Amino acid sequence: MQADQPSIGTVTAVSGNQMAMFLRVEAFKRDGGDSATAPLNVGAILKIETDQSTVYAMLSSIVADERAARGDEAGGFIGQADLVGEVAGDTGTFQRGVSRHPSLWAPVHRATLDDVALIYDCGEEAKVRIGSLLHDRSLAAHVMIDLLLSRHFAILGTTGSAESAISQHIRRDQGVRLVQKPFDPMNLADEVRAAINA
Repeated sequence: MQADQPSIGTVTAVSGNQMAMFLRVEAFKRDGGDSATAPLNVGAILKIETDQSTVYAMLSSIVADERAARGDEAGGFIGQADLVGEVAGDTGTFQRGVSRHPSLWAPVHRATLDDVALIYDCGEEAKVRIGSLLHDRSLAAHVMIDLLLSRHFAILGTTGSAESAISQHIRRDQGVRLVQKPFDPMNLADEVRAAINA
């Protein structure tokens, strides 16, 4: 599956929903116009094959090892990533959460643009487009309405940032009850607690 895509590093530790990895210097020297070939950076999506799934992770921190910090080509980087989900077996469908963690020393690959599209695909769910993805501006970023409205959520913003218009739109189009009230920014924590407990 990864034959045409070179590994950029190896898994060195796995704990809960995070993993650490050694990343080779070459991963930071790529040059290209899209996220699959641009130099690796925080926020990049990575993938790791397990025996039963393809696990996806988002790079959350990068630290140069001693040799790389001196400019030595033999050096590398230590990366930390959050495990965000997987495609299990032959389903071809991304799901949040990981049922099978990556193994130590497993090769780490950069996610392709097809992988990114699969991760952010909302399928036929009711959704609202809110912009485009940083990873690929041609892919739409959506909020899944049913998922959002089935949980507590808040729409916050400064005066003039359209939070009232957004609230009215959701109320009108989705038929939900919203509690809309101004709050004192100095007492935000108390206001949020009161709204949740109401």
